Amino acid sequence: MNTQEIHAALDGLDRGRKVLQSKSASVVEAAKRGRSLRALARDIGLSPTYLSLCGTGRAPLSPAACRALLKEIER
Repeated sequence: MNTQEIHAALDGLDRGRKVLQSKSASVVEAAKRGRSLRALARDIGLSPTYLSLCGTGRAPLSPAACRALLKEIER
C-alpha cells in the first residue's frame, strides 16, 4: 500500500472542502439569477432549507450540490 498516495488524496479532499466552504454563499447567489431561493431549489431539485444554510455560510455545499448549481449558472 502506498500511504503517500492516500495522504495526497486526503489533502486534495481537504482543499476541496475548504473551497466549497468559502465559496458556497457566492455560488448559491450566482445561481439564483433573480429568482427566489425556493424557485432555484425547485428548478434544480435541492432543498430550499439546505440552499439557505449554504447561502448563509452555515453549511458547505456538497460536491453534488455544487455541480448542480454550477450547471445552473452555466446555462
